[in-house]
Parts: sequence; structure tokens; C-alpha cells
Amino acid sequence: DRAKLQTLFATPGYASPVEIGQLPNPSDPSKYTVGTGQGSLGMGGRDYYLETGPKYDAFRAAYRAYVERMLTLAGLTDASARADRIIALETAMAKVQWSPVQSRDLLAMLKPMTAAQRTALAPEFDWPLLLQTSGYGDFPVVIMSNSTALTGLGKIFAETPVSTWQDWMKFRFAVAAAPMLPRTFDEATFAFYGKTLNDQPAQRARWKRGIAMVNGTMGEAIGEIYVKRHYPPESEAKMGELIANLRAAYKDRITANSWMDAKTKTAALAKLAAFDPRVGHPVKYIDYSSFQVVRGDPLGNAIRAGEFQHQLDLSRLKAPVDRTLWEMTPQTVNAYYNPLANQITFPAAILQPPYFDPKADAAVNYGAIGAIIGHEMGHGFDDQGSLFGPTGKVENWWTPEAKTAFKARTGALSQQYDAYEPIPGVHVKGALTLGENIGDLGGVETAYAAYQKYQASHGKAPVIDG
Repeated sequence: DRAKLQTLFATPGYASPVEIGQLPNPSDPSKYTVGTGQGSLGMGGRDYYLETGPKYDAFRAAYRAYVERMLTLAGLTDASARADRIIALETAMAKVQWSPVQSRDLLAMLKPMTAAQRTALAPEFDWPLLLQTSGYGDFPVVIMSNSTALTGLGKIFAETPVSTWQDWMKFRFAVAAAPMLPRTFDEATFAFYGKTLNDQPAQRARWKRGIAMVNGTMGEAIGEIYVKRHYPPESEAKMGELIANLRAAYKDRITANSWMDAKTKTAALAKLAAFDPRVGHPVKYIDYSSFQVVRGDPLGNAIRAGEFQHQLDLSRLKAPVDRTLWEMTPQTVNAYYNPLANQITFPAAILQPPYFDPKADAAVNYGAIGAIIGHEMGHGFDDQGSLFGPTGKVENWWTPEAKTAFKARTGALSQQYDAYEPIPGVHVKGALTLGENIGDLGGVETAYAAYQKYQASHGKAPVIDG
């Protein structure tokens, strides 16, 4: 029954050839919209299925053995034949999916479509059923990302027997649930994903995996405790000055830019002025009081956690986008730029040594967290971030001449990275890493300029060792 199959596709916690979710509307980021795109594959990226050579042959052979092993552990008969069908299905999906480079083309990805257009694009899927089951049935227009892939996946969905889809979903569920299932499932999963794919010699200690599970399900509750213990008030004040100097340095760089015309400079400066920096922790934390945790039921807890998060998302759907929400927990050692909100966010955990220390020499902080601040700000002007305006709306604020000059420079940077060969025979894909490369290059240069501004107001700093 393909209707029941699609109902399961749209249920939280189950794999699907197409994924559905919500996001701020790129044409009006103060409101939410719904988007769909190609789903994930069991082995990860499509290259694992399509690239040729001994290395990828070995990956595929190991994956085939892993699929059969998991099906056998799950108690399914004729696991070998079922595994062959699952591998064939995922290989077919990989062939029609967009590559990571294609998926970086935001204008190609953001394709809003009406119900009639969705049906024309991929008539094999029951879009009303998928959207209604997901909780998004009230949205007449949906962003259809990876559009040609959705067409191909629809054909594969119709041509593949229901029984094969059922086996695929059983396998994918077992993979996702492996840490909560008997040890043999977890050991088999680590042997493939940890050792074979990632060359990880040993699995992390069980207590560390347990902490990661709690972090992933109740992250902001942990974060609230972390902030009280490890985030001193002086950190926020120091970060405020760092960010102000980085912003001023970017303003100088934009103003002095030799290839950007006056009209585009004015728009770029308006976007820079609208940057919204968030530091340390959210102003309010998620309330987990309705999330039921049952002692001795880790799998049930994981399923309930997924449902809790899904219902939390749906509860926000009809309200204006809450700009105070965070995509990372305070205890995450990372940072991010959100183009749909024009926000840069620095969790408390990255505001610790060696990245940041309120008592450290300014040169240390500008060279470490300063470069990271500059990197995240740089994303607002990279090949993707430059497509968004000051409010996060997708809009063109470039003159044709400035855009041409920008593309010439980013093209040269892509070619530069194409030439890098970190592993013999494996080159960097400059078009894929372009956003990060722009962020890194601009971040370091701007952090240095910001440090000069610090010295201009605080006096010339003494040279320190190291």
C-alpha cells in the first residue's frame, strides 16, 4: 500500500526519499514556509555510490555486508537478497540526486510551487498526503528544492516494489536506532560508519555517547546549566568590543573596495549595519516539561524526543519567526551565520580557551575568536550569503557590474583551491568549499585590521612571545 508507505515517509523518525520541513520564507523571512527536497542515503553522500576505483569499490562491498548484517540481526529472512535490492534502490536514488555543488546553488534550490506545479513535477508522490501527515497541509505554496531530483525520485518510488521500500525503511530505522538496540546492532554500525567510512580506530566511551544523546534531545536544558557554571559576565563585554571592532574593520574594507561601485557599497554597508550578533546563550530556553523521559526505555525516549521537537516546530509555524531562537546549544564549540536572519551566533562554549579568554592578551583573542567572528561575518558576503539582504530576504542588491567583478574574484579563488591536493590523488573542490574559503580569508584579514583598531583606542600592545 503506497499510501501507508508515504504516511510513514512523513512521520518523524523514519527515512524517506523526500524530506519535508519548515524554514523562514526566503521572500519574507518574518514568516515561516515549508520546503521539501531530496532525502538522505544510507551511506551518506552520493559519491559513495557513483565514484569508481578500488577505494569506493571497497566502501560499497563493506556497506553491502553491513546492510545484510543489520537485516539478519533484525530477524529478517533472506537477508542477502533483501540487501541486494536495498543497494540497488539507493544506487538508483544516488544517480538522480543533486551533487553537493549543485545544492549550493540557492536560486536553483529555492523553487516555490503550487499544488498543481508539485503534481506536475513529481506526480508519483501524493503531496497532499505527505504534507498533511507532516503537519504542513495548510501551505498552498511549498519550496521544492532539488527539483529534477524530486522528479527522478518520484519515478523510482513508483517503479520500486512496496516490499523493497519496506525493507529499506526497516534497515534505515535499525541504523538510526542502533545505539539504543542490543550491542550487536551498535557494534556492526560502528564497524561500518566508524571504522570503514571514517577510519575511527575505537568507539567513544559509553558514558560519552550517553552525554551526547542527552545533549541531542535536551540540549538547551544542559546549556542553561553550562552557562551558569562556565560563562562569566566579563566574556560578554569583551565579545561586544571584539564584534564592534570587527564590524568597523569590515566597514573600512567595504568602503575602500576598489572593484565595488558606490550603489553596491551602500547596500553592502546597510547589510553590515543590520548584522545581529548573539553571544553566549539564548535569552530564553526551551521548556522540556512536556517531554516524557522513561527510565530503561532509551529507544522510546529517542522516538519521543523526535516527536517533541517536531511538535515544537509545528507550534511555531503560524506565528512570526522568533529571531531569539538558536540553532546551536550554548555548550556547542562552534559558531554560525544565519542568512535568513542576518545573524551571527557565538555559543558560550566557543568563548573558552584556546579560542577566547577575557583575561588573555588582546592579540590572542583577536587572532583566535576574532578570526572566527570575521569568518562568520564573511558568510554574509560570500557566494551564498551575498544573495540575501539586510533582513534575510533573498534579494539582489548588486549592480550587474559589481556582480560580474565579484564572480571573477570568487572564480579565481575556486580555481586556487581546486589546485590543492591534501591527499595524493584527491583535490579540493573549490566550488564546494568556496563559502568557507571566503569566510576564512576575509576573517583572518579583518581580524587583523580589527586588532589595529583595538590598539588605536587602547594603546600599542607589547609584543608577546609565541
